[in-house]
Amino acid sequence: MKHCVCVSGPHGGGKTYLIDKLLTDDRFTDPAVDIDFLSEFGSFRALEDWERSLLRLYHRIVMPQLIEPVPGRCVLVSRGAADSEAYIEAYARLGWISGDQHKRLRQIIDHLPAQPPTLLLLPDLDLNQQRLDGRIAQRVRGDRDTVFRREDQPEFLTTLHQAFAELADRPGVLTIHDNQPAQITEVIDWILESEGHA
Repeated sequence: MKHCVCVSGPHGGGKTYLIDKLLTDDRFTDPAVDIDFLSEFGSFRALEDWERSLLRLYHRIVMPQLIEPVPGRCVLVSRGAADSEAYIEAYARLGWISGDQHKRLRQIIDHLPAQPPTLLLLPDLDLNQQRLDGRIAQRVRGDRDTVFRREDQPEFLTTLHQAFAELADRPGVLTIHDNQPAQITEVIDWILESEGHA
């Protein structure tokens, strides 16, 4: 069994639903510690794209390192270094960060220590947009939807989807395209494989 898995993918794609479904199984748990930047770090909303990217990247590198193995259980970490990489690439392609800033962030990404296995939820772009629009309409994440409104636009989501798709075939990554029962079964089987066969 894998002791820790990062659940990654574009925002609005269904990661929270997937994690919640997996957590109904006693073999899975969530981290004992996490940080919600918008509620716990008041100045986060005022940061430039480059500063947010750097802070998110360091957070996603450190979080899996803090995970203590839980015997017989897999800890599901919402987001990992792959998320930062995809968002950074989307920011760079759209000109939201400079070439020098992108180069500096890439230097960190390209020299990361081994990361935990990654579960990449990458739904079809239209489905992702529908789910995101539904979440926004429900106003369940008011602060997030305000601060990151630009990231909810079709141009950004398309660019982000392409960046995630480029990560889909990496070793240690399981890519699924939905969060329904058949995919959940596939995920559970993959997580239950021994680390050596990941």
